[in-house]
Amino acid sequence: MDENKTIGAHRALPSVRKGFTHKVTIGGHKVSLRTCEYEDRTLGSVEIDMSGASVSLGAMARATTTAITIGLQRGVPLSIFVDAFTSTKCDPCGRVTGSDHIEDCTSLLDYVVRELAIRYPDQANGQGSADIGVVSLQALFPALTGDAEQALCARCGKHAVDNHKCHNCGAQPDCDI
Repeated sequence: MDENKTIGAHRALPSVRKGFTHKVTIGGHKVSLRTCEYEDRTLGSVEIDMSGASVSLGAMARATTTAITIGLQRGVPLSIFVDAFTSTKCDPCGRVTGSDHIEDCTSLLDYVVRELAIRYPDQANGQGSADIGVVSLQALFPALTGDAEQALCARCGKHAVDNHKCHNCGAQPDCDI
């Protein structure tokens, strides 16, 4: 890890930035997810805008993504945030419309970190992507131990068994997605 990427040292974003904007609806709430990247395609900033949401919900969403951004710019790996917020349960949650690879989420933050893990798999320490259907938690988080490998279904976000079939929605790698 070079000195600009050590945890604690601030890494400023370039003045001209690349990234993506993704608009979805989660449980009836309109959500706009925006990212900014460094020149090397490393994720450097995450922002959520929730049009029509309550002031409190919008403020909490912005505060959380600000905290994630501060961490990313100081070298905290994306995998830390993915690990912390995947399967977090709170409103808004439910059906996700506007996403090609995430159909349901347990919370706004669950959707955000899963979307980031799919779009930035190398930074989430994984090898999974939307086109394989099931993303292995072991691949995303090598520190996980245990005999039975757990996996996260790219379609519904629930845990799948043996990387062969999601017991929640029935998705299979290379077949259903």
